[in-house]
Amino acid sequence: MKNSRQTAIRTADDHIMRANKQMEGENYNRAISECTKALKLDPNNIEAISMRGFCFRMVEELDRAIKDLTKAIALDPKSYLAFSARGCAYCENGEYELGIDDFTKAIRLNRNSSNDYVNRGQAYHALEDFDEAFEDYTEAIRLDPNNSEAFADRAESFISIEEYEKALEDYTEAIRLNPKNLVNYFGRSEVYELMGEKEKAEADVTKGKELLDAAIEKIKALDIKKPEKS
Repeated sequence: MKNSRQTAIRTADDHIMRANKQMEGENYNRAISECTKALKLDPNNIEAISMRGFCFRMVEELDRAIKDLTKAIALDPKSYLAFSARGCAYCENGEYELGIDDFTKAIRLNRNSSNDYVNRGQAYHALEDFDEAFEDYTEAIRLDPNNSEAFADRAESFISIEEYEKALEDYTEAIRLNPKNLVNYFGRSEVYELMGEKEKAEADVTKGKELLDAAIEKIKALDIKKPEKS
């Protein structure tokens, strides 16, 4: 009996390895299928449950994502990654308070997670609790000064309270850290517009469009290279 279960687990692990490969290629539905096969063989395999929950979130099946991640947390209450992923799913489902609760638990389990402070800051921003959002974004930056997303998100909160100079500083730093992120150029152009600096706003829009066009061309090139299915 023990040997049979060990064989099943090894086979489940094979499906998990395949699921990982599918995830790397952003083939989330195929990864979900592999995880489901693994769970038929080993129903409490936390790696398969967590991975499937993450993939459900990526294909916007949020209720199913939350269900899987809740089970993963029940199996391992110290899995900060599961709390973090479920928090994201809750927020994407418009349930920001539940998301904040999960991010708080993730932070308690891993206080050095800059990204969870960013995630919680985004949830506070959505609830227009800008003081809490600023606090989280600033802590995220303290933990990881190269976190461009934290700077960009804090800039958005500064715009909301009409602190345009501070928003400009944060967007500029976000662009310095990640000059290929087109969204930040459009964000900074909005700040320039609000400050009456139209030429600088137009320059950022132009740069954003250039990056967008380059991204579209890259996607087209990848599609051309894809082999035809037989």
